Parts: sequence; structure tokens; C-alpha cells
Amino acid sequence: MSWHRGLTETERAFLAAPPPLALARLATVTSTGSPHVVPVGWTFDQAREVFVLGGRDVLRTARARHVRANGRAAITIDGVDTSLGWHPWALLVSGRAELEESAGAIVLHPDEVSSWGLPVPPPG
Repeated sequence: MSWHRGLTETERAFLAAPPPLALARLATVTSTGSPHVVPVGWTFDQAREVFVLGGRDVLRTARARHVRANGRAAITIDGVDTSLGWHPWALLVSGRAELEESAGAIVLHPDEVSSWGLPVPPPG
């Protein structure tokens, strides 16, 4: 697995298509340095090229406190394409995170990215 800065064209195509039903797993770091991982709903804002991570009462959660404290987070969005047999795919993103109070969400800037096997529809 290799990491790169920003999103590739394949990753953008994956995010532009109607995404498969998949939760993201959001990782933040507690005040004691322990990892904190929770499943979250997600969308990709193409205009801003950021991930918008939602859920119930996000601004009152531990993950929001962690983002307020250190401004960093990571997500994994993954699944298995069974139309090809066993074909796992994943998109991993790490970067700056901030709270978007008006949307009640966490916004993640894709600074470091890695992916494999993304189900991208054929062009046309």
C-alpha cells in the first residue's frame, strides 16, 4: 500500500459516481493518545474536495471533541464487490479535520490518500 498527496483521477471517479452503500470508519485520537474509531455516514463534496462526515448529534460526540482538540482524523471506506467473486476495495484518507457547525458535521481534507480495487463505473 502506498500513500499519495490528494486524490487521484480514479479516486475522484469513484467519489463522483453514486457511491456504494458503505459506512466510513472515522479514527480520531483521544486526549490520552488512544485511538477512537467509530462508523459514520459520509458524503464527498466535489466542489470543495472534502469528505463530510455525519451522524446523530455529531457536534456533541467524542469524535467532535477530539477534532476540536487536535484537528486531525482519518477514515476508511471499504467493501467487497461480489460480482467479481471476492474483490475487496478500500479508500483510506488522512488529513486535517474541522467541525462544520452549520452542517453538524466533521469535514476531512484529504491530505494523504491510499486506495485499491475501487469499483469505478466504466466511462460513457
